[in-house]
Amino acid sequence: MKLPGGLGLPMDAPQSLQTVDRALDILEQVGASGNGITLTELSTRVGLSKATVSRLVASLANRGYVGRDPGNLRYKLGPSILNLTGEFLQSIEFREVAVPHLRELQRLSEETANLAILDGTEVVYIDRIESPHAVKASFRVGKRAPSSCTALGKAMLAYMDRDQVKFLLGNGELARNTVHSVSSLDDLLVQLDKVRGQGVAVDDQEHQIGVRCLGAPVFDITGRVIAAISVSGPISRIPAKRVEELAAMVRRAGLSISAELGCRGRN
Repeated sequence: MKLPGGLGLPMDAPQSLQTVDRALDILEQVGASGNGITLTELSTRVGLSKATVSRLVASLANRGYVGRDPGNLRYKLGPSILNLTGEFLQSIEFREVAVPHLRELQRLSEETANLAILDGTEVVYIDRIESPHAVKASFRVGKRAPSSCTALGKAMLAYMDRDQVKFLLGNGELARNTVHSVSSLDDLLVQLDKVRGQGVAVDDQEHQIGVRCLGAPVFDITGRVIAAISVSGPISRIPAKRVEELAAMVRRAGLSISAELGCRGRN
């Protein structure tokens, strides 16, 4: 006999397996909801009582896998999902796709090319090809940096749901690395709107004084942003008049990686 809601376990299966399967079913429904989903809608979709769903959702929320918007009480995916995504993206397959584009970006720009993912509120550098110049921007693999003051971070945040960005960063003061770093969430959201319109994010000495960086998003087969690629260097070699040229290179590299990962419809 099958359980309701398409869970697919026999009624005599161990209770722990049923609980795990139900929790995953709920998580998938929350992930597929787009603008969020109410407890009543979840109960209907998975075929479980509201009391059972409420208990399972509470457990998922405690671990950060779902969050509830206090304004409309709808559930959405939480930041812990990003941690799991981050682990997956560090696989060899992903790097094999990205590294040739990193090399080409470094060759064309003659500056350091970087690849990063989002882990909570921080970006994590997972690969880079260094500039041949003696003076260069160099961020070691594994280094973390605040997402709000890096081109890599802003390139990823811009393509996330705005409510998810607010949930992730909170409503307080943002981490500031330099006097140029954006300090408020409202100001950051204005920047993210511009990033979506241009397809490229700019870090103008916001992460490190004397360094300018341009970053672009990388999308998976579903069109969801999963990483970012960037080029960074000293402002003496990346003056304002060169930003447009490098922005086109970075955006092209991000779109090329996305296409190889199966993403369609981005241009």
